[in-house]
Amino acid sequence: VDIYELDPEMNTGATFLRHIANRMYRGEYFAMQLGTNTKIAVAPRWDEELINQFEATNNEMAIITTLLSDARIRSHEARSGGSFSDVAIEIKENRITLCHASYERDSENARRLLHLRENQVDQEPPSSKRSRPMLQPFWSSEFSFSRGHFVLNVPYDPHLCAVDQQDEELSMTLRAFTHGYDFYTPTNGMMFRLVTGSSTNKGSKTNGVFSGLINEDADYPMCDGKENKSRIRLNVLTEMKSEDDVPSWDETDKELFGAGPVRQLKKFFSCFGVHVRQLITEQKLCDFVVSGNLHDEFVGNMRSNGMGID
Repeated sequence: VDIYELDPEMNTGATFLRHIANRMYRGEYFAMQLGTNTKIAVAPRWDEELINQFEATNNEMAIITTLLSDARIRSHEARSGGSFSDVAIEIKENRITLCHASYERDSENARRLLHLRENQVDQEPPSSKRSRPMLQPFWSSEFSFSRGHFVLNVPYDPHLCAVDQQDEELSMTLRAFTHGYDFYTPTNGMMFRLVTGSSTNKGSKTNGVFSGLINEDADYPMCDGKENKSRIRLNVLTEMKSEDDVPSWDETDKELFGAGPVRQLKKFFSCFGVHVRQLITEQKLCDFVVSGNLHDEFVGNMRSNGMGID
Protein backbone atom coordinates (compact mmCIF):
# COMPACT_ATOMS: atom_id res chain seq x y z
CA VAL A 1 0.00 0.00 0.00
CA ASP A 2 1.41 3.37 -1.07
CA ILE A 3 0.48 6.48 0.89
CA TYR A 4 1.00 10.10 -0.14
CA GLU A 5 0.64 12.75 2.56
CA LEU A 6 -0.48 16.17 1.36
CA ASP A 7 -0.56 19.40 3.33
CA PRO A 8 -4.30 20.21 3.65
CA GLU A 9 -3.61 23.83 2.71
CA MET A 10 -2.41 22.61 -0.70
CA ASN A 11 -5.69 20.84 -1.44
CA THR A 12 -7.60 22.43 -4.33
CA GLY A 13 -10.36 19.85 -4.68
CA ALA A 14 -11.20 16.29 -5.65
CA THR A 15 -9.80 16.51 -9.18
CA PHE A 16 -6.42 17.62 -7.84
CA LEU A 17 -6.38 14.86 -5.20
CA ARG A 18 -7.25 12.21 -7.76
CA HIS A 19 -4.59 13.58 -10.10
CA ILE A 20 -2.04 13.07 -7.33
CA ALA A 21 -3.36 9.59 -6.59
CA ASN A 22 -3.25 8.55 -10.23
CA ARG A 23 0.36 9.69 -10.54
CA MET A 24 1.16 6.81 -8.19
CA TYR A 25 0.06 4.36 -10.89
CA ARG A 26 2.86 1.93 -11.70
CA GLY A 27 1.53 -0.23 -14.50
CA GLU A 28 -1.08 -2.26 -12.60
CA TYR A 29 -3.37 -4.29 -14.88
CA PHE A 30 -6.56 -2.81 -13.47
CA ALA A 31 -7.48 0.52 -11.87
CA MET A 32 -10.38 1.18 -9.51
CA GLN A 33 -11.69 4.46 -8.14
CA LEU A 34 -14.05 5.11 -5.26
CA GLY A 35 -15.30 8.57 -4.43
CA THR A 36 -17.69 9.01 -1.56
CA ASN A 37 -17.61 10.47 1.94
CA THR A 38 -19.70 7.66 3.43
CA LYS A 39 -18.76 4.25 4.80
CA ILE A 40 -18.47 1.52 2.19
CA ALA A 41 -19.36 -2.17 2.49
CA VAL A 42 -17.84 -4.71 0.10
CA ALA A 43 -19.25 -8.06 -0.97
CA PRO A 44 -17.27 -11.31 -0.62
CA ARG A 45 -14.85 -11.96 -3.50
CA TRP A 46 -15.67 -8.54 -4.92
CA ASP A 47 -12.39 -8.33 -6.81
CA GLU A 48 -12.90 -11.62 -8.64
CA GLU A 49 -16.47 -10.63 -9.51
CA LEU A 50 -15.33 -7.29 -10.91
CA ILE A 51 -12.73 -8.93 -13.15
CA ASN A 52 -15.31 -11.47 -14.34
CA GLN A 53 -17.72 -8.69 -15.21
CA PHE A 54 -15.04 -6.72 -17.03
CA GLU A 55 -14.05 -9.77 -19.08
CA ALA A 56 -17.73 -10.45 -19.89
CA THR A 57 -17.82 -7.19 -21.89
CA ASN A 58 -15.17 -8.51 -24.33
CA ASN A 59 -14.07 -4.89 -24.53
CA GLU A 60 -10.57 -3.74 -23.59
CA MET A 61 -11.89 -0.18 -23.39
CA ALA A 62 -14.74 -1.00 -21.00
CA ILE A 63 -15.24 0.93 -17.78
CA ILE A 64 -17.55 -0.62 -15.19
CA THR A 65 -19.04 2.41 -13.46
CA THR A 66 -22.07 3.24 -11.35
CA LEU A 67 -23.38 4.98 -8.28
CA LEU A 68 -23.12 2.85 -5.16
CA SER A 69 -26.41 1.32 -4.01
CA ASP A 70 -27.46 1.70 -0.40
CA ALA A 71 -27.05 -1.06 2.18
CA ARG A 72 -28.23 -1.21 5.79
CA ILE A 73 -26.68 -3.06 8.69
CA ARG A 74 -29.28 -5.24 10.34
CA SER A 75 -29.87 -3.76 13.77
CA HIS A 76 -29.61 -7.09 15.64
CA GLU A 77 -26.10 -7.71 14.32
CA ALA A 78 -23.47 -6.88 16.91
CA ARG A 79 -20.03 -5.46 16.30
CA SER A 80 -17.17 -7.84 17.01
CA GLY A 81 -14.43 -6.26 19.10
CA GLY A 82 -15.57 -2.77 18.19
CA SER A 83 -15.08 -3.27 14.44
CA PHE A 84 -17.16 -4.60 11.56
CA SER A 85 -16.25 -8.12 10.45
CA ASP A 86 -18.46 -10.35 8.28
CA VAL A 87 -21.37 -8.04 9.04
CA ALA A 88 -24.80 -9.07 7.76
CA ILE A 89 -26.41 -6.27 5.79
CA GLU A 90 -29.56 -5.74 3.77
CA ILE A 91 -29.09 -4.74 0.16
CA LYS A 92 -31.22 -3.86 -2.84
CA GLU A 93 -31.02 -6.15 -5.86
CA ASN A 94 -31.47 -3.24 -8.29
CA ARG A 95 -28.62 -1.67 -10.20
CA ILE A 96 -28.21 2.02 -10.97
CA THR A 97 -27.97 2.97 -14.65
CA LEU A 98 -26.38 6.34 -15.47
CA CYS A 99 -28.57 7.57 -18.29
CA HIS A 100 -30.03 10.99 -17.45
CA ALA A 101 -28.63 14.50 -17.85
CA SER A 102 -30.36 17.84 -18.16
CA TYR A 103 -29.59 21.53 -18.03
CA GLU A 104 -30.57 22.93 -14.66
CA ARG A 105 -29.99 26.22 -12.88
CA ASP A 106 -27.36 26.02 -10.15
CA SER A 107 -27.01 28.08 -6.96
CA GLU A 108 -25.64 30.98 -9.01
CA ASN A 109 -28.62 30.80 -11.43
CA ALA A 110 -26.42 29.60 -14.30
CA ARG A 111 -27.67 26.78 -16.53
CA ARG A 112 -25.37 23.76 -16.25
CA LEU A 113 -25.47 20.24 -17.61
CA LEU A 114 -26.06 17.98 -14.59
CA HIS A 115 -26.64 14.27 -14.14
CA LEU A 116 -27.99 14.10 -10.61
CA ARG A 117 -28.22 10.93 -8.54
CA GLU A 118 -31.97 11.23 -8.03
CA ASN A 119 -32.59 11.26 -11.79
CA GLN A 120 -30.70 8.05 -12.58
CA VAL A 121 -32.60 4.79 -12.93
CA ASP A 122 -32.42 2.45 -9.93
CA GLN A 123 -34.25 -0.72 -10.89
CA GLU A 124 -33.83 -4.30 -12.06
CA PRO A 125 -32.58 -4.64 -15.67
CA PRO A 126 -34.52 -6.69 -18.26
CA SER A 127 -34.15 -10.42 -17.65
CA SER A 128 -32.22 -10.81 -20.91
CA LYS A 129 -29.67 -8.19 -19.78
CA ARG A 130 -28.77 -9.51 -16.31
CA SER A 131 -25.94 -11.87 -17.25
CA ARG A 132 -23.38 -9.23 -18.23
CA PRO A 133 -22.72 -5.48 -17.88
CA MET A 134 -24.83 -3.18 -20.05
CA LEU A 135 -23.78 -0.04 -21.94
CA GLN A 136 -24.79 3.36 -20.56
CA PRO A 137 -23.93 6.96 -21.57
CA PHE A 138 -22.23 8.35 -18.45
CA TRP A 139 -19.35 7.74 -16.06
CA SER A 140 -19.39 8.13 -12.28
CA SER A 141 -16.55 9.16 -9.96
CA GLU A 142 -18.26 7.20 -7.18
CA PHE A 143 -17.24 3.84 -8.66
CA SER A 144 -15.05 3.10 -11.68
CA PHE A 145 -13.21 -0.09 -12.68
CA SER A 146 -11.14 -0.38 -15.85
CA ARG A 147 -7.85 -1.40 -17.34
CA GLY A 148 -4.96 0.59 -15.91
CA HIS A 149 -4.39 2.45 -19.18
CA PHE A 150 -7.48 4.56 -18.44
CA VAL A 151 -5.45 6.33 -15.74
CA LEU A 152 -2.73 7.15 -18.28
CA ASN A 153 -4.92 8.06 -21.24
CA VAL A 154 -7.44 10.24 -19.39
CA PRO A 155 -5.55 11.89 -16.53
CA TYR A 156 -7.33 14.14 -14.08
CA ASP A 157 -6.81 17.83 -14.80
CA PRO A 158 -4.93 19.36 -11.83
CA HIS A 159 -5.62 22.88 -13.14
CA LEU A 160 -9.31 22.64 -12.22
CA CYS A 161 -9.82 24.32 -8.86
CA ALA A 162 -12.69 23.36 -6.53
CA VAL A 163 -14.93 21.98 -9.28
CA ASP A 164 -17.81 19.91 -7.91
CA GLN A 165 -18.69 16.29 -8.59
CA GLN A 166 -21.08 17.18 -11.42
CA ASP A 167 -18.42 19.03 -13.42
CA GLU A 168 -15.80 16.40 -12.62
CA GLU A 169 -17.96 13.52 -13.85
CA LEU A 170 -19.12 15.22 -17.04
CA SER A 171 -15.58 16.26 -17.88
CA MET A 172 -14.26 12.72 -17.42
CA THR A 173 -17.27 11.23 -19.27
CA LEU A 174 -16.65 13.38 -22.34
CA ARG A 175 -12.88 13.03 -22.36
CA ALA A 176 -12.99 9.25 -21.82
CA PHE A 177 -15.52 8.91 -24.64
CA THR A 178 -13.20 10.75 -27.05
CA HIS A 179 -10.34 8.42 -26.05
CA GLY A 180 -12.48 5.45 -27.07
CA TYR A 181 -13.72 4.21 -23.69
CA ASP A 182 -17.19 2.73 -23.20
CA PHE A 183 -19.22 2.85 -19.98
CA TYR A 184 -21.08 -0.14 -18.56
CA THR A 185 -23.36 -0.54 -15.58
CA PRO A 186 -22.46 -3.71 -13.61
CA THR A 187 -24.70 -6.76 -13.46
CA ASN A 188 -24.91 -6.49 -9.67
CA GLY A 189 -23.47 -4.49 -6.81
CA MET A 190 -20.18 -5.38 -5.15
CA MET A 191 -19.76 -2.23 -3.08
CA PHE A 192 -22.43 -0.33 -1.18
CA ARG A 193 -22.97 2.92 0.71
CA LEU A 194 -23.87 2.14 4.29
CA VAL A 195 -26.92 4.01 5.55
CA THR A 196 -28.87 3.84 8.78
CA GLY A 197 -32.46 2.75 9.24
CA SER A 198 -34.56 -0.36 8.76
CA SER A 199 -35.29 -2.13 5.52
CA THR A 200 -37.06 -5.22 4.23
CA ASN A 201 -34.63 -5.90 1.41
CA LYS A 202 -32.81 -9.17 0.96
CA GLY A 203 -30.00 -9.95 3.38
CA SER A 204 -26.44 -10.56 2.27
CA LYS A 205 -22.92 -10.66 3.67
CA THR A 206 -20.01 -8.28 3.37
CA ASN A 207 -16.34 -8.72 4.12
CA GLY A 208 -15.98 -5.40 5.88
CA VAL A 209 -16.71 -1.70 6.10
CA PHE A 210 -14.37 1.11 5.10
CA SER A 211 -14.52 4.88 5.44
CA GLY A 212 -14.98 7.07 2.38
CA LEU A 213 -12.08 8.66 0.54
CA ILE A 214 -13.14 12.13 -0.56
CA ASN A 215 -14.79 14.89 1.46
CA GLU A 216 -16.89 16.72 -1.12
CA ASP A 217 -17.81 19.45 1.39
CA ALA A 218 -14.27 20.65 2.14
CA ASP A 219 -13.18 24.27 1.76
CA TYR A 220 -10.29 25.17 -0.55
CA PRO A 221 -8.67 28.48 0.44
CA MET A 222 -6.22 28.34 -2.48
CA CYS A 223 -9.17 28.37 -4.90
CA ASP A 224 -10.67 31.67 -3.80
CA GLY A 225 -11.82 33.48 -6.95
CA LYS A 226 -10.71 30.67 -9.27
CA GLU A 227 -13.82 28.48 -9.38
CA ASN A 228 -15.44 30.28 -12.31
CA LYS A 229 -12.20 30.27 -14.34
CA SER A 230 -11.92 26.54 -13.74
CA ARG A 231 -15.46 25.94 -14.97
CA ILE A 232 -14.79 27.98 -18.10
CA ARG A 233 -11.65 25.94 -18.76
CA LEU A 234 -13.55 22.68 -18.29
CA ASN A 235 -16.39 23.77 -20.59
CA VAL A 236 -14.06 24.91 -23.38
CA LEU A 237 -11.90 21.77 -23.19
CA THR A 238 -15.02 19.61 -23.52
CA GLU A 239 -16.60 21.84 -26.19
CA MET A 240 -19.62 22.62 -24.05
CA LYS A 241 -18.58 26.22 -24.72
CA SER A 242 -16.83 27.64 -27.76
CA GLU A 243 -13.59 29.59 -27.35
CA ASP A 244 -15.44 32.39 -29.15
CA ASP A 245 -17.91 32.56 -26.25
CA VAL A 246 -15.31 33.50 -23.63
CA PRO A 247 -12.91 36.46 -23.64
CA SER A 248 -10.04 34.37 -22.24
CA TRP A 249 -9.41 31.03 -20.57
CA ASP A 250 -6.60 28.98 -19.04
CA GLU A 251 -5.06 27.02 -21.94
CA THR A 252 -2.38 25.30 -19.84
CA ASP A 253 -1.72 21.74 -21.12
CA LYS A 254 -4.91 21.87 -23.18
CA GLU A 255 -3.75 19.03 -25.46
CA LEU A 256 -3.18 16.73 -22.49
CA PHE A 257 -6.43 17.50 -20.68
CA GLY A 258 -8.69 18.08 -23.65
CA ALA A 259 -10.52 15.74 -26.01
CA GLY A 260 -8.91 12.52 -27.23
CA PRO A 261 -8.12 11.36 -30.80
CA VAL A 262 -10.52 8.43 -31.18
CA ARG A 263 -14.00 10.01 -31.23
CA GLN A 264 -15.21 13.56 -31.64
CA LEU A 265 -17.21 15.21 -28.89
CA LYS A 266 -19.97 16.08 -31.33
CA LYS A 267 -20.58 12.32 -31.72
CA PHE A 268 -21.33 12.04 -27.99
CA PHE A 269 -23.65 15.05 -28.10
CA SER A 270 -25.54 13.71 -31.13
CA CYS A 271 -25.74 10.11 -29.88
CA PHE A 272 -27.13 11.07 -26.49
CA GLY A 273 -29.17 14.13 -27.38
CA VAL A 274 -27.18 16.91 -25.75
CA HIS A 275 -27.60 20.31 -27.44
CA VAL A 276 -24.81 22.43 -26.01
CA ARG A 277 -25.76 25.63 -27.85
CA GLN A 278 -29.46 25.52 -26.98
CA LEU A 279 -28.73 24.22 -23.42
CA ILE A 280 -31.28 21.42 -23.68
CA THR A 281 -31.18 17.61 -23.71
CA GLU A 282 -33.43 15.05 -25.37
CA GLN A 283 -35.77 13.33 -22.95
CA LYS A 284 -36.59 9.61 -22.72
CA LEU A 285 -32.92 8.60 -23.09
CA CYS A 286 -33.23 6.42 -19.99
CA ASP A 287 -36.01 4.39 -21.62
CA PHE A 288 -33.67 3.60 -24.51
CA VAL A 289 -30.79 2.72 -22.19
CA VAL A 290 -32.52 0.73 -19.43
CA SER A 291 -34.44 -1.40 -21.94
CA GLY A 292 -31.11 -2.61 -23.32
CA ASN A 293 -31.86 -1.18 -26.77
CA LEU A 294 -28.84 1.13 -26.64
CA HIS A 295 -26.62 -1.80 -25.70
CA ASP A 296 -27.98 -4.00 -28.50
CA GLU A 297 -27.61 -1.27 -31.10
CA PHE A 298 -24.09 -0.21 -30.17
CA VAL A 299 -22.37 -3.44 -29.11
CA GLY A 300 -22.61 -4.83 -32.63
CA ASN A 301 -20.08 -2.18 -33.67
CA MET A 302 -17.32 -3.56 -31.43
CA ARG A 303 -13.95 -3.38 -33.16
CA SER A 304 -12.60 -6.75 -34.23
CA ASN A 305 -9.57 -6.33 -31.93
CA GLY A 306 -11.80 -5.65 -28.91
CA MET A 307 -10.50 -2.10 -28.53
CA GLY A 308 -13.83 -0.40 -28.02
CA ILE A 309 -16.96 0.34 -30.02
CA ASP A 310 -16.49 2.07 -33.36
